[in-house]
Amino acid sequence: MTINRVNITLTKTQLKSRWTLRPYNPINKIWAAPEYLVPAFRMKVDGVAKPFEVIRFGLQRRNRRPIPLRRKCDAGLFRRHRYQVKRWLPNYNPQSHPGTGVPGAVVITGNFYIHEGATFTYDPWGTYGCVEVVGKGEWRRFLSSLTQIGGADVPDIIAAGKMTVSVEGSAGCRAQLKVRDRSVRHALGKALSRSLRRKQGYELLHDDVIKIIRSTYTEKRRRSRSVSTQEWNDLYEIKWGYTMESRSRKLIEDFLDDPRKRI
Repeated sequence: MTINRVNITLTKTQLKSRWTLRPYNPINKIWAAPEYLVPAFRMKVDGVAKPFEVIRFGLQRRNRRPIPLRRKCDAGLFRRHRYQVKRWLPNYNPQSHPGTGVPGAVVITGNFYIHEGATFTYDPWGTYGCVEVVGKGEWRRFLSSLTQIGGADVPDIIAAGKMTVSVEGSAGCRAQLKVRDRSVRHALGKALSRSLRRKQGYELLHDDVIKIIRSTYTEKRRRSRSVSTQEWNDLYEIKWGYTMESRSRKLIEDFLDDPRKRI
C-alpha cells in the first residue's frame, strides 16, 4: 500500500473569531478559573481546500489577583520549526473538557499535541499550549482529511514517517477577560479565590453571587434605576459561564429584569 505524505502547517494568521479559554495547569485544571476570549489561528493541510480553525496559544494558570483584564497568551509553540511527527496517541482525550467522544492526538513534539477543541465559541476550555481544533465536527473532518490525503489510517501514516507539522513563527496573541467592569471583576476574582480553596461544589456559591450583584451598586445606578451595558453583559456572562445553584442563576436573571430591586 502506498502511503502519501501529509503536510500540516500551523500558520501565524489570526482569524476574527474569538473563543472562550480559561487559564490551565495540570493541578487545578480550569476549575474556578476566569474566562477569557482569545483569537483562533488558521491551520492548513496540503491538499485540503478548507483550512481549520485552531486555538494555537493558551494561558498558564497563575491564579493572579486581581484578575488581569488582559493577558498575553504564554503557552504554545512560538518559534518557527518543522517537525517530523513520530507519535499518535489513540486514546487521548482533552484534559479540560470531555470532548465529543472521538479520542486521539497527533504529537507534534514533547507535550505539544494537536487534538480536539471546543465545539462552540462559548465553551470554556483550557490549553497548556496544545493546538486545539475548534468548531462543530471539525476534529472529525481533520482526522478524515489526514486519512484521505495520506491514503491510510493516521497511525500508519505516522509510522511510515510521512507526516510533518510546519510551525510558522509567531509572537503569540493577547487574551481579553470576558468580564470587564472593574467592580464586577474584583468581586468575581474574590469569589473564584474562595472557590479555589474549597476545591469542590459550585464555582460560585449563592453568597458569592449576591456579592457580585451588589458590586454594581453605585449612586449613579440608584438614580437611573438601571445598570450599565457593561455591567449587564458581565452579569450575563457570569450567569452562564460559571457553575452555580439554580437559585443563584435565577437571582441574576431577576436582577437583570429589574435592577431597581435591591438584593
